[in-house]
Amino acid sequence: PETGYPIGGAGAFINSTEARLPPPTLPYLGDSVSFVLFHDMGNAFQYPGDMFKSIKNFHQPNQSTCRDLKDPLAAAGGQADNAVGACSFNYYSHAAGLGLRYNTPVGPIRVDLAYSINPPKYNGFPGTYVQLVQCSINNNCQASLQQISHFQFFFSIGQAF
Repeated sequence: PETGYPIGGAGAFINSTEARLPPPTLPYLGDSVSFVLFHDMGNAFQYPGDMFKSIKNFHQPNQSTCRDLKDPLAAAGGQADNAVGACSFNYYSHAAGLGLRYNTPVGPIRVDLAYSINPPKYNGFPGTYVQLVQCSINNNCQASLQQISHFQFFFSIGQAF
């Protein structure tokens, strides 16, 4: 609540689709490297019933209410969804991307680069948690409209499915 960044909810819907391409034969690596194309969508919702009502929403609704706050720390707790400065997250976020898989004896090493088509915006503080604490002590906090980056990078070991 202190940062304005959404941190969860009572319901979640996630859909992942991955198209695995046949591995090319490469010098020194053989067929241990392969590529995938993927699409992910989903979100966490404050109430489980919001999952079904929000399926039609491709963009974050009511972005006009999601704007800079004058007193962000006072407004961070307990805002209604349509209050000035509050952001609605009742929509499905989409990402598409390309992944590289390197097969090892313990499982594939996965490297994915995704492009978030419609990343969420929220009222928050740029910087770290330490900077947030310092600004609240000095009483000079300025929240601003933040947006999650369009580009996301993931590294993992093992299969997604």
